[in-house]
Amino acid sequence: MLAFVGVLAVGATTAFFTDTETSTGNTFTAGSIDLKIDSTAHYNGMICKELETGQGYTWQYEGQAPNPADPYQYPQPGTPCDNSWTETDLGAQQQFFKYTDLKPGDYGENTISLHVYDNDAWGKIVIDNIVANGGTCTEPETEDVNDADCFGKTPGITEDNGEIDENLLSSAWIDDGTIPGFQNDPAVDPEEGDNIKNGNEQSVSQAVVGSNPNTINMWDALSAYRALLDSTNACDATDSDGNGQTGTAGTPSTYKECQGIAVDGRLVGSTTYYIGVDWSLPGATGNEVQSDTLQADFEFDVVQHRNNSSHTF
Repeated sequence: MLAFVGVLAVGATTAFFTDTETSTGNTFTAGSIDLKIDSTAHYNGMICKELETGQGYTWQYEGQAPNPADPYQYPQPGTPCDNSWTETDLGAQQQFFKYTDLKPGDYGENTISLHVYDNDAWGKIVIDNIVANGGTCTEPETEDVNDADCFGKTPGITEDNGEIDENLLSSAWIDDGTIPGFQNDPAVDPEEGDNIKNGNEQSVSQAVVGSNPNTINMWDALSAYRALLDSTNACDATDSDGNGQTGTAGTPSTYKECQGIAVDGRLVGSTTYYIGVDWSLPGATGNEVQSDTLQADFEFDVVQHRNNSSHTF
């Protein structure tokens, strides 16, 4: 019995070496993609801009105003407009084009900015619900042989189709100025986003309003532009890996040549892209477009780039 008690005593005093490691706060957080759009509208040599914050947008001369002001200028300076806005999520109140008294010889342009936060994305523009409406036949239209729906008819009857879409000229381009890519700094490239198509800027589409719907894949235009730049080795020094990121992401002051122009045409996160869209109704346009309207929806779509090599939307 004494031996048995001794064994119990030894067992009760035995210890084991231990160690504990704890990893706390393990978290899976989904990334985000947020697209914002802004617009600057130009019409017949005027610009729609806000002179003072919160005071509303009005048409103003783009260059030096004539002295005295031209009484025949249209639109007149100081006339309210709402075709321009700072970056935002689009809604029914944001309309790039809103012109209700178009005349032959009128022209304009919108510089549209795309801001993708915070990740790289594939992007496309879809122009949909394109409707050419003829309204009713005006008396001049009934005498115009170019208006098949109204010629020889009684004024006031409903016209099946409008003719503005057959006469309106439009195009779009990557408005990155004289330095390839988007440095996002007017001090570096003042012609970036300047609403003027310079000779070296890549076209996006020659017919912005065409088939219904009309889809413009941004990766096609951007990759074609990058191929052109690579043919001259323009991006070798700043973007040798071809991902379109030439500086610290989200810090425009570090962006260099070829920023945002990736080999595969992705939209590089935290880079502002400028797209110029111009339009004109040629002066030779006749009475066939009187009272006609052309309407369309502009949709901007982005989808994650990583793990999505097929541009699946």
